[in-house]
Amino acid sequence: MSARLFGRWDAAQVRSLLDEHGVLAGARARDFTDFRVDVGDVGDPAITHTRLFARKGGRDYLLCDACLTETRIAEPPARLFTDAWTRPVELMVVYWFSEQDPTRSFSPGRKPLPLQQHPGLGVLRQMFESVVHMARDLGKDGVACFPKFFHDAVLFRRSRLFCFLDPRQEGVVEALERDLTDLDLADASLALIGGAVVDGLGRAAGWTPGFQVLPLGEYLAAHFNSAAYARAAAAAAEARSYTVDRQRLELARRSLADGAGRGASSTVRCDPVGAEQR
Repeated sequence: MSARLFGRWDAAQVRSLLDEHGVLAGARARDFTDFRVDVGDVGDPAITHTRLFARKGGRDYLLCDACLTETRIAEPPARLFTDAWTRPVELMVVYWFSEQDPTRSFSPGRKPLPLQQHPGLGVLRQMFESVVHMARDLGKDGVACFPKFFHDAVLFRRSRLFCFLDPRQEGVVEALERDLTDLDLADASLALIGGAVVDGLGRAAGWTPGFQVLPLGEYLAAHFNSAAYARAAAAAAEARSYTVDRQRLELARRSLADGAGRGASSTVRCDPVGAEQR
């Protein structure tokens, strides 16, 4: 028996869902054909691995790759919202997500994000519409990502659809975007990876991921729209300041360039990440 996503959707049904939401149409516009979906676990039956393959020029390519699971959060972040938090939150979690056009390379004027090997396929929004469709069918309160890198979090935040479940993390990202505004997103993310971002106490600032959530109903929407959430996020942003150590950033750039020169690749792993492709 073939594997089913969340025990419900088999590979043929997932393919139909992707077709319904325009993923296949977007890929066809780039001359891909003969689409195939694989669904299975990667050693952990709680995390289902879903891949979309297609053909172009007589070759098979992996276009989209996702690890999806689900979780329940019983307590609000730091007990900040106990008055409004009357029941556990049920989330569909995107543990890994990648979409790319492996037949294209970056143009000279476009800088890849850290670990990005190819430009995006242009179907990221359609893929997430498919995920949202499944989450609604399962009665989830929201769709969550766990962005492994700063650029993942920023891309989701800029959609104006996702907020961090913990408002303090929302404030941290706001402060980082505010203080790293003279860097493009690729360099800002690389600076955090390379220890080149320094906080107000002179310490290297690391990146700490957390659940970044798209609410699917009034229950979570009320959490994000509450005055308490806004106050906590604003206080976290105001309490932090960041600067960039340019020498460390240059070392990080050289290290990344050396890795690319040796043919380093971003092996697909089932780690918590948001959207690694743009």
